Amino acid sequence: MVVAGGLIALAFVGVAMTSLSYDVWGAIVLAPLIGFATAPVISRGFGHRYVALVPIVWLGLGAKLFGTVLGYVVRFDAYGGNADASRYHASGSVLAAGVRSGARSPFEVLPTATDTEFIEQLNGLVYTVVGSSRVGGFLVFAWFSFLGTLLVLRAVLDAVPGLARRRYACLLMFTPSLMYWGSSPGKEAVIGLLLGLTAFGASALLGDRGHRGTAVAMCVIGLGLTARIRPHFAAIWAAALVGALVVKFAREVLRTRQHSGRPMRTVAVAMMIVVSVAGFVGIATATLAVLDPPGDEAAPESVTDRVGDIFERTETQTSLGGSNFDTVAIDNPVVWPYAAARTLTRPLLIEARSIATMLPSIEMTVLLGLLLVSWRRLRSFPALLKREPFVLFVVLAVLMFGVAFSSIGNLGILVRQRSLVLPLLLVVWCLPVRSPRADDHRVRTGLGWMSVTDTPAHAELEATA
Repeated sequence: MVVAGGLIALAFVGVAMTSLSYDVWGAIVLAPLIGFATAPVISRGFGHRYVALVPIVWLGLGAKLFGTVLGYVVRFDAYGGNADASRYHASGSVLAAGVRSGARSPFEVLPTATDTEFIEQLNGLVYTVVGSSRVGGFLVFAWFSFLGTLLVLRAVLDAVPGLARRRYACLLMFTPSLMYWGSSPGKEAVIGLLLGLTAFGASALLGDRGHRGTAVAMCVIGLGLTARIRPHFAAIWAAALVGALVVKFAREVLRTRQHSGRPMRTVAVAMMIVVSVAGFVGIATATLAVLDPPGDEAAPESVTDRVGDIFERTETQTSLGGSNFDTVAIDNPVVWPYAAARTLTRPLLIEARSIATMLPSIEMTVLLGLLLVSWRRLRSFPALLKREPFVLFVVLAVLMFGVAFSSIGNLGILVRQRSLVLPLLLVVWCLPVRSPRADDHRVRTGLGWMSVTDTPAHAELEATA
């Protein structure tokens, strides 16, 4: 049967090669290869403790491929190729052709640049390996995005005890925004992968699972490469991680020094906070240097003025087009919670003005309705926030994103950017109905640190929550 299936597949590919362009038949060959490459990832990441979620993950891959096809049709048929993916395809094809012909060095397609050029080089590298196929490029970048989603899924499963696993897996796999965005050559797919790697490393680091050096390396790689594409995203995730680490280390110091003098505890906590804040200031300074390069004025602007300039410029640039709206001013910290809430929940159904905004408004309205009927799950939130540093990391990342992106006045841009933080936001929808027990201690196993109620014997029971 296997041999017969292989012969049929080869015959089909042969017919496709003679009757279709490489742009199409190359993707036909690439799609099953992506499936084969994904199989060991799913098996290793979910095949033991989370085996009940494996069918959902595979269906999620199919949903992502459906979103990829839809994204291709929208960008090249509905928009006539007037999209970033078209530019990345053109530049990547030129780079790949130069490398294959010998006119360019292979090092020229290694992604070492910043911002848009980083994606152009990466697309050139992809085309050098798989050939210059627009559909193939969509499939590869969609795969990057899907791998990032898997990393976030595993990170949250490991870090949040009592999580409604099936619900969270289904939300990540089948939420339309996550199916559609990140399905084409562009920044969203790559940043989704890198932030997923960061979240996975943060989960291990904050939960004391696995090798700490490996977790740190994941965070450094994820944040470092993200900073080369969109430094403000790296700054948000880094600040959230620093805040969670400060709280975690402070608790550990207070716990281990409970019989020592108070000055020693105070000094130790203060030193960790100073070091962590210093690291964040370095990242924030680099972010400001990219987003708002200093001018030639004799009197340099203050940090507050430069941040204000960034928000004002962003609001002006994104308030153009048919889906613009009035943003919430954040000049007063009192309105920050409201600004973050509106950033994270736009557009509601009553705010839809066109077909393009109708679909995301339906999605957000349905999600808020689901959260409303699941209000009992929110009762466990304070206990989890107090006991689990990763939950604090999630909250900080989501809230800082909400405030930082409140100046974006275009729904299309906002929905696309929000898709990168949506996997973390959806954790709130899947909190346990009951708070974790105080005696739910963690034990060391071959899989790392895990709760005694999260061992394989309890995995199947929790997966049905």
